[in-house]
Order: sequence, then structure tokens, then C-alpha cells
Amino acid sequence: MLPPLTSESVTSDGLRWTFTVPPDLPFFEGHFPGHPILPGVVALGWMLQGAERLLGRPLGAVELLNVKFQVVILPGTELTLTLEPKAGGRLQAAVRSAEGTHASALIPAQDG
Repeated sequence: MLPPLTSESVTSDGLRWTFTVPPDLPFFEGHFPGHPILPGVVALGWMLQGAERLLGRPLGAVELLNVKFQVVILPGTELTLTLEPKAGGRLQAAVRSAEGTHASALIPAQDG
């Protein structure tokens, strides 16, 4: 589901992935004809993949908090996905580019 990474950094301080959104991703089909934008749920899926990579385990069903979609993601955009540990056993996730922050959310990182 995640495009090939240009770079990856995973440390105790968090995760950072850089990648370019391929114009031929199937998620662009029909969303929207002539003006493709990436569905926001795809960015959320990438955040969850990053959280699982950072935590070293599957998350299962989680309730994402403070989900925001600020800037649409277009084909060919170079993105940086970051996850940073925060108080309360949460991860602050964000997807950004030179255009600004595209999406952000808080992800519960603790079991239970």
C-alpha cells in the first residue's frame, strides 16, 4: 500500500519516511476524473503502517484522534510522514510536503 521509500529513519524519537506519490496509484482512479487527489483514508493508512513499523507490532483497530486533512495530495507529490511519541502513550502523525501539512492525527500507541 505504501509507495517505495526514498528514505527511512526509525529511532526512539520517532519515525520519518520520505516518498513520492506515484501518479499511477489505483487510489486516484475515480477520485476525481480529470483532477485526481489522493483519498484522505490512504494517508491515514500510511500513518498506521508507520505506527506499526515504529512500535514493531500490529495495532489492530484503533481510534484515531484529532484527525485533520488540510491540503489535498496530488499525484507526484514528494511527502514526508513523521510519527513522534507524545504524552499519554500516543503518537503524533503527520504527512507533509513543500505545500504544507496534508494530514495529521494522534494514534494511541499503548495496548488496551
